[in-house]
Amino acid sequence: MQNQLYTFRIQALCSAAVMAIAALAGMSSLYGNDWAFTTVMPGGHRGPVNALIYKGDFLLSAGDDGFLEIWNTRDNVNLRAGGYAQERFQISQHRITAMAGRPEKDEVCAVENDGMGLCRVSAWNYKERRNIFSLQFRDSIAHIFYSTGGNFIIAAGTGRTGLVFINADTGAMLQSPASLTETVSLAVTGRSERNMLAYSPSGVLSYWDLESGNETNHFNVPPNLYSPALFSNNRYLAGVNAEGLTVIHAVTGDVLAKESSIPDGSLLYPSGDDFFCLIQKEKTAAQLYRYTIDRNGRLAALGNISPGNGRFTAIAAGMAAGTAANAVSIALGTGAGSLVLAGMNGQARTLAVKAQTGITEAAVSESTIAFLAENGTMGFIPLDYSRFPAGKNIPIEQNKDAYNRITAFAAEENDSGEQFIFWQDENTRTQPVIRSSGANSKKLTLSDITFRSPVRSMVSFGGKILFLDSTGNLSVVSPPSAGKSRTFTFFSVGLMDAAFIDRNRIIIGRSAISGNTPFLMINVNTGETVPLPYPSQAGVTIYRGASGSIYAVAVSPQSGGAGRENNPSAGEIGVKTSILYLDPANITASISLVDFQGEDTQFSIAESPGGIAGSLAATIGGEGAAIYSGGGIQPLERTAGLPLKLFDGGQRLISLDGDGSICWYENNSGKLLAVFRLHPDGWTLQTEQRTVSGGL
Repeated sequence: MQNQLYTFRIQALCSAAVMAIAALAGMSSLYGNDWAFTTVMPGGHRGPVNALIYKGDFLLSAGDDGFLEIWNTRDNVNLRAGGYAQERFQISQHRITAMAGRPEKDEVCAVENDGMGLCRVSAWNYKERRNIFSLQFRDSIAHIFYSTGGNFIIAAGTGRTGLVFINADTGAMLQSPASLTETVSLAVTGRSERNMLAYSPSGVLSYWDLESGNETNHFNVPPNLYSPALFSNNRYLAGVNAEGLTVIHAVTGDVLAKESSIPDGSLLYPSGDDFFCLIQKEKTAAQLYRYTIDRNGRLAALGNISPGNGRFTAIAAGMAAGTAANAVSIALGTGAGSLVLAGMNGQARTLAVKAQTGITEAAVSESTIAFLAENGTMGFIPLDYSRFPAGKNIPIEQNKDAYNRITAFAAEENDSGEQFIFWQDENTRTQPVIRSSGANSKKLTLSDITFRSPVRSMVSFGGKILFLDSTGNLSVVSPPSAGKSRTFTFFSVGLMDAAFIDRNRIIIGRSAISGNTPFLMINVNTGETVPLPYPSQAGVTIYRGASGSIYAVAVSPQSGGAGRENNPSAGEIGVKTSILYLDPANITASISLVDFQGEDTQFSIAESPGGIAGSLAATIGGEGAAIYSGGGIQPLERTAGLPLKLFDGGQRLISLDGDGSICWYENNSGKLLAVFRLHPDGWTLQTEQRTVSGGL
């Protein structure tokens, strides 16, 4: 990552001095060894496929799950006779809404959106799984294109920012036509990359001289053409709006053809002198047509097939090795995450996958990991991966109460029981339950706790449980088994998170509005409150490490910072997100450990006491994870999925990744040690030396 979004103040927490400042760069290029990618044939996407690109024998797909998937489309009996998923790896924690392939290189550029204002453009070498650059934008980017020679990237915003040109090798901003301020849904350069054609949904087809930045010609054409496709050597432009399919002569601006029977929302894709149109109507099977403009300038259909039922969300066309000359394969992505390969000979087949059962939530105790899976089950595995029972079943049971969250229950200091709190953060009807691993373990339902709003977070320490609901009500309770139950309650405007300092004190994080301080210390026995002033807008996350150290995530105004010339969408983000080491006894002695230039409040942190003294791991920035310590910055090796949640596993760091795998890491080096995966028919535990498996 070359856009320098991070600043890290390297410090051993036992020292009072800041030792150095460094930039965190290149994290997302560090993947684990190939053994982490070769256990099984990968599964398809989870959620809709939004973008497809043909690259020779390979088809690339991306979608809502943030994964880039590589499919082999060769039609060979020895290769499963229908194409198969070759590899997948996650490039974003957010939705990938658009993607373009760089001509003649193993590179793509993707648009990432979180749906709440964060937009990022990232370029990748997919063969090396290497991030080339990432750029964050204030305005949403709707479309992305490479210039014909692949030397620069054209990003089209949804606001009045026109186009942004980006150097394809470095991510540096380039000069773009300043007078082009309209929204653009298609931009194509000539072979020399000195001129450009652009279509704007306002109904303008324009030509530009890129050396001068001036418009050279424009035509008023039908507006709001969806899925525009430029075909026949850039001579014709086709698109669909509420009036049906329209074909325009791109040189003159004349409308050549209209077909009102084709509904708005149909998907178009160019292919040489022709284009494909996927028509989807309610309650009828989809139809795929191949169209061209004949010698008389009329729209002509060259054939059609039905690619099957279901909702299709993306289309691409290309030539796959092993096919007959001039035989074009059409790839279709579905809303369910699968891919269909079709030909105009009437054949269509779904590309083969072997699905992994994703683990959606986990928690770690002294010797056990509890987990929830996407197929409605729950189970327990050893924290020490060397203790996995090769060839045997692991304890799996149905998650009958639909719990979706787990917290390790920290009992009294002298009680070493392996217990977990299973709870639900989406409704108030399901009561939390405390239970330990094992099919015959006793369960303690916390039936005396009343939730008026869904629970946002829950932590435990010293036999007590702290829970915070979505409206800012905080409660600290002792389960009945721990003796006399006593409940402490507290409310604060803008309350975001809380954690225990010790058995008697808690610390909360909140928005600094109405005169609030971002942090507040509270004695749960006496109710005494101590404001902890710190210069930030909000304390959004509070975390207590096993060492007793308190960490927080704060969002603060970002002053200064260089904007990017010729790019009103990028540049100064406006805020920064910091990971803090908090000293509740002397808040002025608190230290900012990591600064991220932008707002990221969804990342995970975990103390790593088994590693270098004072080390902390974090996933800030959404492009991987790293260990921060007095010894420097050590990125964690990547698996196919981005690390989403981090856990202190004693002598190991544990992560739950975006593929639904549980991973073990060496505490000091960040080396990937083991990967646990669930499958519909069993489980696998993979290390660099071997793979063991068993049933469920």
